[in-house]
Amino acid sequence: MPLAFGPHYKNFQEAVDLISMGGAVSITDQKELAEWYRMLRDVDTEYHLASRRCREYVEKGRGATQKILARL
Repeated sequence: MPLAFGPHYKNFQEAVDLISMGGAVSITDQKELAEWYRMLRDVDTEYHLASRRCREYVEKGRGATQKILARL
């Protein structure tokens, strides 16, 4: 599912990554939020593309905790 973050997201690597991949956007006001939502609702390919990018990001990170614990 596509994600939206407020403008203060840069301390969160996941948010930075998802925005750079196109799975998420940074929204600064209600107007931007409404425009983004309308675009996702009206342009089916945009919704599916952003959703796929989010899913790929999550799947890429799957198992990270086990890998870190194994190295400890």
